Amino acid sequence: MSSERRTRAAIVRKFHDGSAEASDSILERALRIAPGDEDRDGALSALLQRFGNQNFSFFGGTPFHEIREIFRAISPQPHEVFCDAGAGYGHVVFYGACVAPCRFRAIEILPIRCAAMQRTAQQLGLGNVEIVEGDALTQNYDDVSYLLLNSPFFPDAAAQFIGKLAGT
Repeated sequence: MSSERRTRAAIVRKFHDGSAEASDSILERALRIAPGDEDRDGALSALLQRFGNQNFSFFGGTPFHEIREIFRAISPQPHEVFCDAGAGYGHVVFYGACVAPCRFRAIEILPIRCAAMQRTAQQLGLGNVEIVEGDALTQNYDDVSYLLLNSPFFPDAAAQFIGKLAGT
């Protein structure tokens, strides 16, 4: 791991263990999270037509103070999988990859967000992060130990998703 990568990961780990405070913007820069112009080519309109049951037109990343509390509470282990369905630009998975030894899966339907996450994972040298471009409703969660869902679904699709998880 390069010294720049170690420094970036150290910023996140120090925030996580409470030895240093950092704003969300500092942590986003450390994690190289860079939201892009999501509808530069009209892709959002096409996705709305194709997946009209989902509300992915607005992105609001999970605040890092909340992410810190999630990972402190669950303390994932190396044999486990943490999945973020509707991952956005990867705030949760990239933070987690810096502080927890488990594997991570980010599921996101918007191609531009997936491309941004691929760049981030590569720049940070994270081999424990899998990025899946696809509809969260169609994914298999059988190997997932922890599932984070900042629900991108409208009510009918949310009920369908919960039914899928419950096996009904």
